[in-house]
Amino acid sequence: MKKLLQLSFKRKKHTLFFFRITKFFQHFPLTASMQFALLYGFIFSVSSAAFVVFLWWQTTREIENQIHEQIQKDMQDLVVQYKTSNITPFLQTLHDRIQNNVNRQAIYLLTDADYHKISGNLTHWPRQKYISTQWSTIDLPTPPFLAHQATAITLTLPNDYHLLVGRSILMLDLFQRVLRNALAWIWLLIILSTFGGIVLTRLLLHSLISTISYHTRELAQGDMSARIPLGDWGGELDEVCLAINSMLNRISLLMKGIKQVSNSIAHDLKTPIARARTRLEDALLNTKTTEEYEQTIENAVEDLDNITRIFESILRISEIESGSRRAAFKIFDVNLVIHNLVKFYDAVAEEKGITLYFNHPPILNIYGDTHLIQQAVANLLDNAIKFSAPNSVIKIWAKIDEKQPVPHIYLAIEDQGPGMKESEIHQATERFFRAESSRNTPGFGLGLSMVEAIAHLHQGTFKLENNNATPGLKAILILPRYTHVNLEEKNKNP
Repeated sequence: MKKLLQLSFKRKKHTLFFFRITKFFQHFPLTASMQFALLYGFIFSVSSAAFVVFLWWQTTREIENQIHEQIQKDMQDLVVQYKTSNITPFLQTLHDRIQNNVNRQAIYLLTDADYHKISGNLTHWPRQKYISTQWSTIDLPTPPFLAHQATAITLTLPNDYHLLVGRSILMLDLFQRVLRNALAWIWLLIILSTFGGIVLTRLLLHSLISTISYHTRELAQGDMSARIPLGDWGGELDEVCLAINSMLNRISLLMKGIKQVSNSIAHDLKTPIARARTRLEDALLNTKTTEEYEQTIENAVEDLDNITRIFESILRISEIESGSRRAAFKIFDVNLVIHNLVKFYDAVAEEKGITLYFNHPPILNIYGDTHLIQQAVANLLDNAIKFSAPNSVIKIWAKIDEKQPVPHIYLAIEDQGPGMKESEIHQATERFFRAESSRNTPGFGLGLSMVEAIAHLHQGTFKLENNNATPGLKAILILPRYTHVNLEEKNKNP
């Protein structure tokens, strides 16, 4: 019973100890910086230990091999000396070797058949009776020897003499002692550097995270200009800050776009809705005949149709920007698409005396959505015809740029209209934007936004330029050309 109580008490003490240890570490949670530093310290300590163990094994093996070679050479020389002369010269040789053994590393002992000492620097034969040539470790008296042990080999000579030749393992002991001390210092340095790394990374990352948190809170509170300062953290951390700033720029741009779209929708829908309401209200108060009612209703339906077309265009742009239309991508010749559009718009252009001129290479294969590319070119052609002066020329041309890593196709439409101001060109692809020169032209300001969305869906770009030689605007659609290489890349990264 008493033993059970003692065992129970010990278990309670151990449980209390581990509970206190757990509570202690709860005050120091393993943050990301601590985990990184501990992982680095663990990997470094394991690799260092593995290196030291390998060094220990390799060097010990090399030293032992050298000792064995020296002992075997000594043994062979002495055996030859014994066989070629009598015992007296052999004892003189043995004595000379002992006298020349300044560093007291070599060990020699010659005994009679009963293991009584005849000559040598050992006082007596070791306890083990060496009767074979196997390697053995023997104990040495200190002094006169500097090491406690030696490696030795024995041989029984003719006339029942016993010869022992060996070497002390002083050098091996010294090396192992140095290596043990070095390993202890290495592990001490690893522990200190690990804790130093924890402190430094914690301070650095804490400062970085505090800065990120501060600026993101400012962004959440409405300050869309908040950005993380660069250049204070170092290479990789600056890259993280740059990526976060790019994300914040994108968020700011999207928020600005949402605000602009909301304002534009409210502004552009207000006019047709107010017009439809006014017409219906006027018909309710003033219209007396059936024909007047019908005309008013037709006008109101037309206004509502315009509103519907605005929403359809917005939804189509959103669908394109989402990337869901990539499922319909295929290889096709864009020349055929442009030829069909030129035939379709040729009649509309003839009414204003406009000539459509199309210049292109024989084949223009691209990988994309046929209907979307047709929609983009149709929007550009429609705009060119709307804003071109009567009896002018619209040039449609295409070329292939092979200089880039991925070949690109340039599709351009040049009109001879009034062109645009430089400040307006940068805003032309914004939703619902209308230039001053186009206020009186029918449209909603969504055509170029759709063209840009289609270009981005096809990993291309869209830009506007004023013609230098003649008045007018140049719309350029740049799309990757289809090749077997970039098609494989698209299939890997849809």
